Amino acid sequence: MTAIRIIATALDILFALIFLYFLNGLTWEKDKAPVIGFGSLEICLLLNLVCIWWG
Repeated sequence: MTAIRIIATALDILFALIFLYFLNGLTWEKDKAPVIGFGSLEICLLLNLVCIWWG
């Protein structure tokens, strides 16, 4: 079970870094929808980590 937690955590961190890369050039004034979408994905990944390790 611990191996699955570690793999899922590593993949969540990888996905979060990819999403942060795409968020890098966006501005709130011009790109509200992508900022909200990528931000909500980051929150979902954080909640996923919380559920994996403390659930």
